[in-house]
Amino acid sequence: MEKQTIDGIFVLREEDDCPLYSARQEFCAREGQIVLPVSKSACPALADLLLELRSLKSKEQRAGHHIVNSAVYFDCRGSGCEGFACFELRKEREKFLTPQMKMLAAAERRSELTNDSDFSRVISELDIFKVLSESDLAEVKTLFELREYSPHSPIISQGALRPHLSILLSGRVEIVDADGQQLTELGAGDIFGLSALFSGNPVVATIVPLEACRVGEMTQENFYYLLKMFPDLYSPLYKLVANYIALITRKRAQAPALQGQLADMAFPEICQLLYSTKKTGRMEIDGPGLVDAWLSFSEGELVAASYNDLLDRDAFNALLGLDSGRFCFIQGLSAEEKDLKPIDSFMKLLFDGARRLDENSESLSEA
Repeated sequence: MEKQTIDGIFVLREEDDCPLYSARQEFCAREGQIVLPVSKSACPALADLLLELRSLKSKEQRAGHHIVNSAVYFDCRGSGCEGFACFELRKEREKFLTPQMKMLAAAERRSELTNDSDFSRVISELDIFKVLSESDLAEVKTLFELREYSPHSPIISQGALRPHLSILLSGRVEIVDADGQQLTELGAGDIFGLSALFSGNPVVATIVPLEACRVGEMTQENFYYLLKMFPDLYSPLYKLVANYIALITRKRAQAPALQGQLADMAFPEICQLLYSTKKTGRMEIDGPGLVDAWLSFSEGELVAASYNDLLDRDAFNALLGLDSGRFCFIQGLSAEEKDLKPIDSFMKLLFDGARRLDENSESLSEA
């Protein structure tokens, strides 16, 4: 049977006991060469497969590997490895479909990022990345895109649906609320966009350059990939979010009571405010279709929640999707509630819930 050379993108859809690669990583076959994910070693057997595949007509073919529709199934066990891998072939190279493909493209622009003095200096000096090795930090750098912004032209506006993790490389920006009031000012080395990334909700403030700025931006998809690949970053990122919320809270006038409409103040932002200020009490939510909807906080940590027939973690995850209804926070808890333990770390609850919302949204769009 005659061999054919296939150029294109191979996405690792699933794997079993592969010692080198993980699901959703991508490989680019072009002009007789394989471009691997950054910092990954080559598998000779796999490289041979991706570069030179035999055209197999039968789905029932059992030898080594076979092609069914656009999926390439490769049984590594015949080459002495105990692994199994399933790839999807995408011949179009113009569109980078996942964070891993962006990392492949990043290999081509690595010299640009490395030679950019502002970017390399700022990234290397950030405390959140101190837990990473030099090689890991090099991989993280490839997840960013460098952009320039003119004075008074918003970098991101309130209500934006696709936030970025942004690092200010040079210049100054201000964070402005819905009333046009400045909440705070940021300079080189400061980070913004984390709160919206963790909550999964629209951005609640506008970022405006006060002078010409250069910014390193990481997309939401790359941010989730970053946390998956480097879980040690969870803790320093959580601290940044908490510090940001505390800073904004100090800037805002203290209202006599925390109440209002979810259409005006996003549910995750309200919860983050209660967490950062270590509030103890119950937040009740009412509106059409809402039955027994409430959350109890003890010193900022979530200890109980209810929504229709759901409780605790499930109730909180469901409430994250609310965008309408009236809320009211009431100080104090009952004696029984005061003895309850936190359901989990609040920031972990928030991030996990937001990730599920994002995954559910992607599933619905694909359907």
